[in-house]
Amino acid sequence: MKYYNLGVDSDTKHRYTDAIDFYEKSIAEKEMEIDAYLNLAFIYWAAANELSWSISEGMPKKIRQVGYEKSFVVLDLAEAIWMNIEIKFWKEWFIKTTTLEYLEEKETLAILDENPNQSLVPYLNLIICNPDNSNYREQCCLLLENCKKKMTAKNRYILTFIERLLK
Repeated sequence: MKYYNLGVDSDTKHRYTDAIDFYEKSIAEKEMEIDAYLNLAFIYWAAANELSWSISEGMPKKIRQVGYEKSFVVLDLAEAIWMNIEIKFWKEWFIKTTTLEYLEEKETLAILDENPNQSLVPYLNLIICNPDNSNYREQCCLLLENCKKKMTAKNRYILTFIERLLK
């Protein structure tokens, strides 16, 4: 987990090109850490689709240009190893948000039905769909706490939504 940990360290310090290199090395060395895939896919996606973030963080143009496609390559690699709802969620999220849509509540519930205790990340979309619905508040509070433990780009992104919606 050497490269994964270096990736997380770089990611939390906003050194995203270093984080990409370390996450890719973690994957190549088969360190088998699902978050290396998820964090890498997120950075690639954000580089291509969150332009103001990408530019303010100094993301090289080359990464911005290939980021969208690479995010799905990374998620496909992860999916070949793990059957994990967070992989499926991010695939759907990336597609929808890139086309300026959001996942519908029923789509997210279908993802959660596969294994509701595997990941809290899909609750991000449920609280967006239903900000006044207390049914998802407990899970979102847990997700909030989990994200604060490692302030990666993916977790900071999740926090921007949840902190605002839980107020």
